[in-house]
Amino acid sequence: MNNTIGIIGGGFVGSATSWGFGQTHDVKIYDKNPKVSVNTLEETVNSEFIFICVPTPPKEDWTIDLSIIESVFEEIQPYIKNQQLIIKSTVPPGTCRRISNKYNIKVSSNPEFLTERRAKWDFINAAQIVIGSDDINDAKKIKNLYEQRFNSMKYTITDTITSELIKYTLNCFFATKVSFMNEIKLLSNKIGADWSKLIEGFTSDSRVGDSHIDVPGPDGKYGFGGKCFPKDLNAFIELFKKNNIDPLTMQAAWERNNLIRE
Repeated sequence: MNNTIGIIGGGFVGSATSWGFGQTHDVKIYDKNPKVSVNTLEETVNSEFIFICVPTPPKEDWTIDLSIIESVFEEIQPYIKNQQLIIKSTVPPGTCRRISNKYNIKVSSNPEFLTERRAKWDFINAAQIVIGSDDINDAKKIKNLYEQRFNSMKYTITDTITSELIKYTLNCFFATKVSFMNEIKLLSNKIGADWSKLIEGFTSDSRVGDSHIDVPGPDGKYGFGGKCFPKDLNAFIELFKKNNIDPLTMQAAWERNNLIRE
């Protein structure tokens, strides 16, 4: 099983992970959909590193449905020995630790930062690789795996809860940034400002960055849509409420998005 990689979930995250590591490693990929699956579950799990890349869709109340994640660990439990189990799916903070305790195994977090339209490009051009593990030796093994594939990457090594929270923090910041920029566009249109020059002056300040400032967005519409931002922003809002914290800023970003998206 030396440096072999198993991927469970053949969607855009699993496919990008398989494509990225497939240049240098023996990769097996399993999906319940036979049209997507390349290997059997047993073949896939018989790998040193196992990446879990299955969907975590929202429920009606915007909390995250982890039933697919749970079903994966129920299925693979009989095959687990000393493999590195790594969740790439977006999951609420505390998920890896809870699953680790439930099944008496060690589960690490390695969140994906991919856009569906260009997932493969995003995977090999990542701004950073976040590795969350509650065992520092496991974190080192996962980092070493990436270093075998990539020569120069920025790594953030932390515990599982912090890693999971990093993913939500970034996505919710970007969602809020999109809503903010859409609001500025409304004012710009109203008072006759030069939008292109406004963006040039805004992004010229290095503290701002030049991502998530396009209005309309990549889909040609105002605000944000897609699978990730609505799901993650609202899941984060619900997490704040669960912890008795009023998510005023993010709630406002979501409300603005609903208005501008229509």
